[in-house]
Amino acid sequence: FERSKAARDAGFLVNAGVQGGRYLDLREKAAKALGAKFPLVAVGGIVPLMESYRFKELVDVIATVKKNIPANTLVHAFGLGHPMVFGLACALGCDFFDSAAYALYAQDDRYLTSYGTVHLEDLRYVGCLCPVCREYGLGLKNLFGRERVEKLAYHNLFVSYAELAHIKQAVSCGRLWDYLATRCRAHPALFEGFLALEKHMPWLMGLDPATKNCGLFYTGVDTSFRAEVLNARQRLKRVESDEKIDHPVFGPIPSGLMEFYPFGQSVLGGGFERNIHVNDLVKLRQMADYQFGEGAGALIPDNVVIKKSRKTKRIRWVYHHRGLFLTVRASDHFLLPKNPYAIRLHEYFKYPRLRVKLTDDEQATQCVREGKSVMCKFVEDVDENLLCRDECLVVDSNDNLIRVGTLHLSPKEIMDFDSGMAVRVR
Repeated sequence: FERSKAARDAGFLVNAGVQGGRYLDLREKAAKALGAKFPLVAVGGIVPLMESYRFKELVDVIATVKKNIPANTLVHAFGLGHPMVFGLACALGCDFFDSAAYALYAQDDRYLTSYGTVHLEDLRYVGCLCPVCREYGLGLKNLFGRERVEKLAYHNLFVSYAELAHIKQAVSCGRLWDYLATRCRAHPALFEGFLALEKHMPWLMGLDPATKNCGLFYTGVDTSFRAEVLNARQRLKRVESDEKIDHPVFGPIPSGLMEFYPFGQSVLGGGFERNIHVNDLVKLRQMADYQFGEGAGALIPDNVVIKKSRKTKRIRWVYHHRGLFLTVRASDHFLLPKNPYAIRLHEYFKYPRLRVKLTDDEQATQCVREGKSVMCKFVEDVDENLLCRDECLVVDSNDNLIRVGTLHLSPKEIMDFDSGMAVRVR
């Protein structure tokens, strides 16, 4: 801590190490002391945990650090070099890692795979398609000295980069959890680390998007504590209904929500009744209560005109007094309020519910009025119960409704970041 005071005035980027061993109270203290002062922190002292396969403790250490630093602070997992752990580290919010493991393992005749390490002499088949393995195959065993180490190190480095590419692809399509659920079953200790994520879910739930571009796959016991499942269970408490469907993962679901994300976009491997007829207005009101909060459904008038897609026969447009009241997004059935409905939501729900409040910067406020996106640095406050990709009400410093938009980040990220887009307005 004393050294960090002098390091703050350094004329270069400082990698501030957060130490504390396996003592989480010390990790928390160090993270709070350094996280707000430096743009980059390193989670140090984790190599022994990784090398001894103490992945549960590794998860607890990284999660403790991440919880106690601003969301815009970069995190360096110091010395995390085995590809089998990369996915867990990324899921916990590590931005990058460094290690000489690929070379050190090569010196010790260890052949890296994405699921573990094999001693070269124990290798009987080669399933890798890196240039070294394609050229030498099991002939790697016949190399000696420096050449053997160099070729094996090249293979190990290739496997590390390939694993990073797989993780990036999983992140880009919203399937990191599915990827982890498969990858972490490669070793009991790694799976134990994966299951350790459950106790950190209250933190992860606030960062997980309200909707995704992919469905939810059942992957086993871990599915029950996925962030999107826990968030959905919380929001189900907002909806009153006499007709419910017993869902094997989410529990009782009001029948009007069966097309809504994630209920209608889940693949469970077992059948249950989905196609229960529900009055369209009842369905809309249940969807509104679930998405915005109890009472939002009652704001939809009895005399609205509901139009459906010719192709899918599902609700797409809702009109009131010949004006568009709201639309229903086809992919996830989220309600997109138009101005008439937004005004009702604004009047019914008191500040700060559903709101993103702008600073008193008149120029920034005018830009939002004209349809430009809301930037993080111009946000004064945001409803902490919102999730990334939720629909929100953008208001000025006096709580006057300006626009409706989609949250681009989680509330914590919006308040911690001083650059980037917070809300994409319509």
